[in-house]
Amino acid sequence: MMQSTTLWFSLLVSWYIAILPAVDSKRVIVEGGNQLIKRFTKNKQFAGVGDLWELQPSTAKLYTCGAGNETEFWMMTTYFPLNTTFAEVIYVDVEAEFTICKHPAYKKRDGPCYASYFEIFAYRGTEDDAKYSILRNELNAILNIYSPLYNITNNTDFAIGTKTTRTNQTFSFSRNNSEGIVFAIRSKGACGSIYRMKMYYYYCEEKFINGIIFEKTASLAAGSKAVVKGHCTGNTIPPGNSKSLDGNCTYNGTWNIEDNVTCTCDENYTLNQDIGICLPLLVSNKKPNLTRIAHGEFNITWIELNIKDESILSSYYVRCLICNSNASVCSSSCKNEIYHPRQKNLTETRVTVSNLAAGETYVFRVYVKYHFNGKVSEEEWRYLETDPVQLGKEG
Repeated sequence: MMQSTTLWFSLLVSWYIAILPAVDSKRVIVEGGNQLIKRFTKNKQFAGVGDLWELQPSTAKLYTCGAGNETEFWMMTTYFPLNTTFAEVIYVDVEAEFTICKHPAYKKRDGPCYASYFEIFAYRGTEDDAKYSILRNELNAILNIYSPLYNITNNTDFAIGTKTTRTNQTFSFSRNNSEGIVFAIRSKGACGSIYRMKMYYYYCEEKFINGIIFEKTASLAAGSKAVVKGHCTGNTIPPGNSKSLDGNCTYNGTWNIEDNVTCTCDENYTLNQDIGICLPLLVSNKKPNLTRIAHGEFNITWIELNIKDESILSSYYVRCLICNSNASVCSSSCKNEIYHPRQKNLTETRVTVSNLAAGETYVFRVYVKYHFNGKVSEEEWRYLETDPVQLGKEG
């Protein structure tokens, strides 16, 4: 059952074209709503009489009401590829409504139906084979190639004086690397509707902690956890005694990592708790070199940083600041200055700043941009700073 059920989630992912990640990037949600229902296109009647599966435009719901225990009403979708999903276990929330049997063909009109559930089936295979499966018009052939996924069941008795009862149910299934499916709903004498569905799955996003990286991992079923082996990042020393760096990816997309699991930072490096990696204590022990080359124009050069793990260094970013009269505070951004070749995303260790106004005192900061800078405030970015320089009236 769990293996077959895989198809159900991915089908719905494809139905909505866009997969919308939640804010925490740990849960991927597909909102079903009424758009899901519109994807059922192939109606089949193998036996019985009554109202076949159909989309009711006024209510935007998929409705059926079969008369008798010999009813065989099916509704199928087109083929949906699944190879773009990142999931091991998928959860589905379903809202359905069951009604009393009110079709004229019933012997007991306005009474309990012959069935109180809808069956979910799916066909797994290639897209070409799926097209052929949809065309099959023999019930036995359909049952041989479609496998059951789940039953949407009405477990509530109708209250006195009521003719409908709604149910909200959630089920989960394993994806099992399915490439694509055709989804089908079967009714054997039930009356009711399917209103909306929500499909979602969890994963643990890539995690940096205590100098260790844990790779993005798909969550397993509730009650289970995926054991993930962490790896020391650059500028670190692995723990001794072959200590384990394992972490657990839980079923709801969160990491469970013990506090004492850590890789030690190299000398002259310190652990940044915000981003979980080791960064240099000092970006450099030398200030950038500042050379005046023309009126209001300076050339700034600096020594390339010697960082063991080059993958953490992205580029450099230069900022011009205006100081007060005695150069004790330099916090106002310059205006109208021009940078060559550019101000941001510098891979070179030099930049020319021109169009500076005379009569001001300036400093120039060279920020070290790591790939992780976006995770910490700009005030914590490390930088190199020139000595203050004052421009006279002649620049």
